[in-house]
Amino acid sequence: MCGINIEKVLTKELKKTVLEQEIRVRKISLSLRQVMKISTRLLGRAKSDTQNVAENEVSEILDKYRKEYSLYTGLSYINTLALVPEDTRESKPEDVKFIFYNAPEYGGRIEGDLNEQDFPVSPVVFNSSYDTKIFIHDWLQEDEPLWAEKTAFNYAIKGNKVNFMFVDWSNYTHIPYSILIQSKIQKVAEYVNQMIHRLILKGANPKTIHIIGLGTGAHIGGLAAKNLSPKIGRITGLSPFGPTWNEKPETERLSKGDADFVDIIHTNMGLFGFSKTMGDVDFLPNGGNMQTSMKNKYPLMKNIMSHLMAKTLYDDSINFGLSYIGKNGISYHDFLGKKNIFNMPIVMGEYVTKK
Repeated sequence: MCGINIEKVLTKELKKTVLEQEIRVRKISLSLRQVMKISTRLLGRAKSDTQNVAENEVSEILDKYRKEYSLYTGLSYINTLALVPEDTRESKPEDVKFIFYNAPEYGGRIEGDLNEQDFPVSPVVFNSSYDTKIFIHDWLQEDEPLWAEKTAFNYAIKGNKVNFMFVDWSNYTHIPYSILIQSKIQKVAEYVNQMIHRLILKGANPKTIHIIGLGTGAHIGGLAAKNLSPKIGRITGLSPFGPTWNEKPETERLSKGDADFVDIIHTNMGLFGFSKTMGDVDFLPNGGNMQTSMKNKYPLMKNIMSHLMAKTLYDDSINFGLSYIGKNGISYHDFLGKKNIFNMPIVMGEYVTKK
């Protein structure tokens, strides 16, 4: 009977396969939900197939699974290994869409780009007396995911009068990450910067503008806001992406000082997430790296799901207000050991405690 840890072997085989094989794909056009279903199904099949075989036969059985699994999940997220043609198109303003969700006369949603000189129309689409929330998605996410609309709805049902703007830069998300960093990210940030200037010209108070960026979107938000004067009020980084960004100086990534207040929620620190603290306040739920609920629910996808957990936590903070409260200035180890329990509590998320 074979007593090996199939999950561990599959993970090892996945990494080996991605490194060794040249799998050319144009785009992995699967949603995250589809990927999770595939990985769960493959793990179940692999466990079943290897349950009653000799150990020397396991490698042959795993061979068929490692290729299938790496195609569906490995190349979706291990970006620098995705061997796809370089996108040499010149970046254009119409590549990035800005979508507003508080436009009742347009069915609650309207989109435009910088080429439309009057966009967004005031006050139907954009109301300068409201606070402005700018949400920027991560790499490899589909255009206008459902949670963008859900987040806008969350603000509305809580009675918050806000302009909710979603930045859709999905025209670039099929590009390998190493190329994306070199040629496209700065352009997206420039377009966001120009849109913020336009909102200010339409009467928005910079101090009521709040950028919320997930993963790569957090760095885009930081780059977009760096040279604004006066500074915008706040940037929230939701598990800012780590690979390729960890080595960059503060001037080339999201950092403290890009807004009056920068708060960070780390949920996969050092893996998909940034490896160091970087804001005026940094929150480390469950220690900041592996999220226990994701580890138990999605064992093969635990890191990417932990990374994305930051967005879920932030959404919950909008709905439930003071749900997530941390302790100031103590380590996760001390927190578990109930040391320094009298340190100042700090609220995480939408209603963050500002220093």
